[in-house]
Amino acid sequence: IETEGLVPTIGWAGSDEWQGKWTFALNQGSLVEEPCIMANFLAHRKVKKVAVLVENSAIGREYLEHFLRYAKFEGLNVGEQFHFSQVAVEMDDLVAEVKASGADSIAYLGFGVPLVRLRNAMRRIDWLPVTVLATCYLTTPFLEGGMQGCAGFFGVDLYDEENPLTQEFSDRFEARYGYRASNYYTVNAYDIANVVAHGISYG
Repeated sequence: IETEGLVPTIGWAGSDEWQGKWTFALNQGSLVEEPCIMANFLAHRKVKKVAVLVENSAIGREYLEHFLRYAKFEGLNVGEQFHFSQVAVEMDDLVAEVKASGADSIAYLGFGVPLVRLRNAMRRIDWLPVTVLATCYLTTPFLEGGMQGCAGFFGVDLYDEENPLTQEFSDRFEARYGYRASNYYTVNAYDIANVVAHGISYG
């Protein structure tokens, strides 16, 4: 696109590497900003040692680069890094290793498909350290157990019931479709579709 096509292209790519002269990103937050919020959250919780869980993906690696920088700024004690498949199924061994590392908190960097299985593995050993997620709640509607399956985790893109703009949207949605879509996905999809439509109209 940048060297041959030269066509203005709008994308929800999930990576700051997408941004360029001809490519425009519509991420809600970014892989630069979210690790900053995560590190600040952990610092305010006064955790003693952070284990970093990183999915083996472009997103995981980009998150990691920025999280380590912000963790240093916040003065966090970052322990071991645990890298695993972004479609991992077996999480018991990983959880046992993380617990054995002595960490009292976790920063999860990735898209979050293994998230419910991670939480289930923690339940099996009755262990729940302070766990903060990047955009992982994005995937929970598609996972067995959904949002309830991730109970006890913290994240950067949770639904805010007290946001007046969110409630105004939910009121309009309910009046039109007959039910209330009180969730992160509906509001986010509406905002992105709006921006895409406006961007194309200005072309």
